[in-house]
Amino acid sequence: EYDYKDKATLKGGFSTMRNKKEAGTPIRLAPVLDLLYYLSETNSINFVLEHLWTEKYDGKLTYYDQILSLSLSHSPTVSLTLTHERTTEWKTKADWFGKRNWFIGTLDLALGENHNLSLSLGSRREGKVCAGGVCVEKPALDGFEMKLLSRF
Repeated sequence: EYDYKDKATLKGGFSTMRNKKEAGTPIRLAPVLDLLYYLSETNSINFVLEHLWTEKYDGKLTYYDQILSLSLSHSPTVSLTLTHERTTEWKTKADWFGKRNWFIGTLDLALGENHNLSLSLGSRREGKVCAGGVCVEKPALDGFEMKLLSRF
């Protein structure tokens, strides 16, 4: 993590994993980059790149999954996030009929201190989604989603 003169914060990370019990003995490499730029005390722009590269069968089969995200926030009341996810895993399967790209826009609104409204439009891949160290299984989405979170 690197802070630049109260104007920006750059975070980076990297992990690697080898699973000898899974078919093909995959090796996974996962770099992550998070750049937060402060426009003012309440406004910021955030860019996130997550990349997961997988190699199986001693390099004979490789593919990657990638997420790019761009957010504009007016803290603490509103943020708009555009996210693009892409996979090349389809190259590894002859019978792949699924999507290769997903695009989604999400508007998050704080409604007072105890309620948050999230409106999403676009497409999202089915699977595990993690934020702030908390992971949940999400269904695939093609269309519109509205969520209201209330704390009592």
